[in-house]
Amino acid sequence: MPPSLATLVAKLRRTPLAEVFPAFMLAAGLVLRLDLAYFTFLNPDEALHYLLSVQPSAALAYRASLTTVHPPLLILWLHYWGSLGHSEFWLRLPCVLAGTAFCWISYRWLQSVTDDGTARIALALLSFLPPLVLLSAELRQYAFLLLFMSLTLYLFDQGLKTNSASRVAMSALFLCLSLLTHYAAFMFAAAFGMYGFARFYARRVPHNLIAVWMMGQLAALALAVFLVRTHVSRLDARGVVQGLASGWFRISVFHPGEEGAVWFLLKANLRFFHYLCWSGAIGALALILFGEGIVLLFKNGLQPTNSNQPTGRQLGLLLLLPFVINLVAAFAGKYPYGGTRHNAFLAIFAVTGISITLARWEKSLPRIVVAGIAVALTIVNLFPSPSGASIRPEFQTWRLMNQAMRFLSQLPEGSTILTDQQGALLLSYYFCPDPVVQIDPSPQPLHKFTCGSVNVISPFPRWFVFDSKTLPAALRELRQTGEFGTIENLWLFQGGWLVDHEPDVRLELAHYGCPSPRNFGANILVCELALPRLE
Repeated sequence: MPPSLATLVAKLRRTPLAEVFPAFMLAAGLVLRLDLAYFTFLNPDEALHYLLSVQPSAALAYRASLTTVHPPLLILWLHYWGSLGHSEFWLRLPCVLAGTAFCWISYRWLQSVTDDGTARIALALLSFLPPLVLLSAELRQYAFLLLFMSLTLYLFDQGLKTNSASRVAMSALFLCLSLLTHYAAFMFAAAFGMYGFARFYARRVPHNLIAVWMMGQLAALALAVFLVRTHVSRLDARGVVQGLASGWFRISVFHPGEEGAVWFLLKANLRFFHYLCWSGAIGALALILFGEGIVLLFKNGLQPTNSNQPTGRQLGLLLLLPFVINLVAAFAGKYPYGGTRHNAFLAIFAVTGISITLARWEKSLPRIVVAGIAVALTIVNLFPSPSGASIRPEFQTWRLMNQAMRFLSQLPEGSTILTDQQGALLLSYYFCPDPVVQIDPSPQPLHKFTCGSVNVISPFPRWFVFDSKTLPAALRELRQTGEFGTIENLWLFQGGWLVDHEPDVRLELAHYGCPSPRNFGANILVCELALPRLE
């Protein structure tokens, strides 16, 4: 063994386990994220984000971002990042790094406001909980949102600890970046504002820190007003929020008269922790641990070691407020709360509460707690039971997508492919030289695109996925167009979520002459439809 390497190994052997643990957790979590980012194909939402960013100028990319339900920062970032490369791995790499950095910054923040034991447990959970790994490996806003939130909290508390106005100002900057990343940050900003007020109210703080913090809050408020007026108001005018509340998010918002408020509260909390853990039983246990952590904090079970740390009640307020605000939004029908990724911003607060309880138990039962955490993380990763729409990693490998695209490339010249909105997004990235998806609302329910030697018919965006009702409706509207008589071969392509959960669609396909679709995994389907049966 070379002397330098032998010296390093000897040094590592003398290093306490507590010092090696954080680096090991981060490295292992990074490997999981890199693996998913490299070996899986883009889901429809990821493809949409990329397609929106491919514009001649940043101004046009910003305008395209206004068609989505998210603020513009990710699309503007992709406009520049995507110009350097457009492979799945390259597009996702910044999200992977942001998701890993989020774990580290959260660990450092918890070291400063709680203790090393709580921080280590939280780092393990944040590094290995499946939904957080998945979101960090996807081309989405969530990895950046979580990173900006953690930096907001860390820099704010560091600013109070060191009386540094510059750190408080940087905290405000990252708060504004979080608002530009995802609208869930509105709820975080409200909770963070109340937490900051509680910190300032309870102790003497230099006037310059208070002034900088107030200026940051005003800047965040001004930015929120700008986003509401320039984007959210447009979404409201188009009925997007109401449509999501009655459709995709129906189970995650409260419907008066259909269910009781207490039942919705219980169900929504269980669904969120199920989503966080990808396990119903472990999620229910996590909810109990979180509740106990909140009780411990409000009983001042976490005593600050110095006046620069938040009290238990202040930290408990910070952990509880985002849940309360999100629930209020769900009761008002404005934002979902339950078992979907849209509540991922709550992860840092949920994991902190859970870790406080486990760290307390670890002091008297160290081996049992460590073994329990290891077993639970092993179960949720090897035997996941995700809530909401999802694609299992083994059915999202790029090998399956490549097989499907090779099959489509062999279709007879002049064939027509009928696809839903999510299928059109995937075809736009993987198969067609130009996008074959309608981004802006259009009066045309079906639109025909040329894609190499074949044609693609893509539906109005409201038909995100064909089901047993929308597929017959799309075929009826296709019959009503003048194009139907010119179609020689009609193929159906579906790829994305819910393709493996629609048995009624399979019955419809059998009715239209395709009893045995060609499947590429469980989430990609190609089927030739019998034209005589459609007439």
